[in-house]
Amino acid sequence: VGVDLETISKRHPAFGAEWFTEGEQQRFGTDDRLMTTVWACKESVLKVLGVGMAIHPRQVEVLSFNEGGAEVFLHSEAAQICAEIGGGNLEFEIVSTQERVLVKARLAA
Repeated sequence: VGVDLETISKRHPAFGAEWFTEGEQQRFGTDDRLMTTVWACKESVLKVLGVGMAIHPRQVEVLSFNEGGAEVFLHSEAAQICAEIGGGNLEFEIVSTQERVLVKARLAA
């Protein structure tokens, strides 16, 4: 399980360019709530994989959000690490308030 809690805040446009894939930038734009949720998803997955920021967060690509969850695609080293620790589906629980986003990711065997 990987959990990340983020405060929704104004983010500089360079934030998305640095940490998000081009696809994520196109899908989620510059909306502060969406950017925070994408970031929290990436962080929770990196924690599930046990690597933290040792690999670039762009290797975890958020494709979409759905009823309290998310769909992600793992690139390169992130996909390899996931396979090495047993693979399985990534399942998400996303809880959002006015001020914060909480994301719990779980690697289901």
